[in-house]
Amino acid sequence: MKKTFVTILLLIGVVSGLTPVDAQKAQDEDVAILIQQLTASDLPEIRVKAADTLARISRENPETVKPFEAELIQVLNTPDIDIYLLRRIVQILGSIKSVNAVPFLIHHLSQQDVGEAIVKALIQIGVPALPHLRRALSDGNPLAVSRAAIALGRIKDMESVPQLIVLLKHPDHMVRRSAISVLGFI
Repeated sequence: MKKTFVTILLLIGVVSGLTPVDAQKAQDEDVAILIQQLTASDLPEIRVKAADTLARISRENPETVKPFEAELIQVLNTPDIDIYLLRRIVQILGSIKSVNAVPFLIHHLSQQDVGEAIVKALIQIGVPALPHLRRALSDGNPLAVSRAAIALGRIKDMESVPQLIVLLKHPDHMVRRSAISVLGFI
């Protein structure tokens, strides 16, 4: 019964209007129901509302969503995942500072539609992402290298400065531009 009620609330948009106080009161079982709707619903609008609600809860009360980190990471690997849902889940994983998501996020740094959301999530995760980001500077894809450099700069990683200086001679102008910008930011 409760599952059906939440589904109806999602459909009409009531749950997506949670206030910060409501988000803090969210119980694990409520988040579990949202995760289930995100992963199992046949209706795209339900998945979108569940993702929007989880994103709001994760911003206000990340520890409520953190126990469902593994399920969220599994959704990332779903074939044919909607790009909007993918961005939302990346945002949620950034909000909960999901260290376990870092390998997936690094692997998809060059993905056109979600790369910027991935950079923001990696910045939110911070220090635990640094070794992965430093390794990504050696990636063969200029977009991935550029985004890794940007994330390292926003995190203000002084240890990556020598690698960033090397990028000033990179053959791709986007990478060089990112390196220049980031070195000025650090």
